[in-house]
Amino acid sequence: MVDDPDVLDAVSRLLEREGLAGLTITAIAEEAALSRVTLHRRGRRIDDLVIAVLRRASDDLRASLWPVLTSSDDAAVRMRHALTLLCEVSERHAGALAAFYRTPAWPLPDRPDSTTSFQFIEPLDRILRDGISEGTLESDDPRADATLAANAVMWTYLHMRRAHGWSVEDATTRVVSLTMASLLPG
Repeated sequence: MVDDPDVLDAVSRLLEREGLAGLTITAIAEEAALSRVTLHRRGRRIDDLVIAVLRRASDDLRASLWPVLTSSDDAAVRMRHALTLLCEVSERHAGALAAFYRTPAWPLPDRPDSTTSFQFIEPLDRILRDGISEGTLESDDPRADATLAANAVMWTYLHMRRAHGWSVEDATTRVVSLTMASLLPG
């Protein structure tokens, strides 16, 4: 049930329209065209469904990034591609992600020491560390800079798309270029 795409789609639509405040079992049931009793009977809590929606976005990012993480390109090329993919994933999950702008990261119950935000940061951290070793990227604190890069790209991209009406291409190009400039040597 937590992995039921129709229910997760309903949760995503509600998050888009109402934010976290509008997320109730009754609202989810109505949006998914199920009875509230059905959701309760299956033992699903709102927290479970929220984590499942965030996991869906992080799994999408991880799957999208796999070719980048395994590429033989230098780390600077891979980082630019990874940040571009982060914009694409943010676009696909914009409503759900935007609802969590002011919310701390949620722990993932089946992934010890992992949170929803860690899933977005860890791949960038790995590429950044590769780049430091190669000399194609620069950072004195890779984890902090990966965290900053992930957040700067995702939230700025979403803001420019939603609040300023920038095109996907313009928002992606400008946000990725700005972030890359802070990671390149010199």
